[in-house]
Amino acid sequence: MAKVEKVVQFTISIPKGVGTLAEALDLISASGISGRAFAAWEEPKRGMLLLVANDPKRTERTLKASGVKYQRSPALAVTVKNRRGMGRRMAQALAEGGINIVMAHASALGSGNYLTILMTSNDTEAGRILRAL
Repeated sequence: MAKVEKVVQFTISIPKGVGTLAEALDLISASGISGRAFAAWEEPKRGMLLLVANDPKRTERTLKASGVKYQRSPALAVTVKNRRGMGRRMAQALAEGGINIVMAHASALGSGNYLTILMTSNDTEAGRILRAL
């Protein structure tokens, strides 16, 4: 059975260049915020950071105070046993339930668990479907 939690994901625009991801993550950690998951990439004119933190209110206060451009979005944190094909099983179950996956990033947590952060077309129904896995 999957553990499904509603979380807040921040999409943060950061300058493009060497060290800017480290600076952005330092801003978060220096504020006493622990991250649960992040993904980062470069676009032609900027860097992007997706961040799920343990304290979304504090994270938002920190981002506002620093003047960083960001968007706040609802998401799901899904923790399941780390078994081959689990990502496919989750995607298939959501497809069969008529749920569109808008965004996903995932990682194995050691050999025991697998964490996926999802944004979907219907988080309530997606959570119900995924809890049954």
